[in-house]
Amino acid sequence: MSLKTLLESSVNVPVKRPDYKGDAPQYITYHLYGQTGTIYAESTEAETGTEFMISIWSKPDYTELLHDVKWALLNAHWRVTVEAEYFDSDSGYHRVILDAACVGESFG
Repeated sequence: MSLKTLLESSVNVPVKRPDYKGDAPQYITYHLYGQTGTIYAESTEAETGTEFMISIWSKPDYTELLHDVKWALLNAHWRVTVEAEYFDSDSGYHRVILDAACVGESFG
């Protein structure tokens, strides 16, 4: 299952790649941070580790959304860390950045 499909099936907010142009009070963006071969067989990459940066954008309290996103990823066997929180006083959005990695996940 792709990261986009996993997130969309777990939360009721828009899930898009940057640059989201909507006006939802909460939404999620994500982008590929990197891929690395983790297992090689006969000189061919047999398994890939994939890492994404996921941003939760929210004007209201984001704690329930963060909980739902993190548990969805953990239950799908992703490694998840919360990297940072920022507040943009111009837009009024909080941004919480997560690092999510999975071995064997395909791009997207």
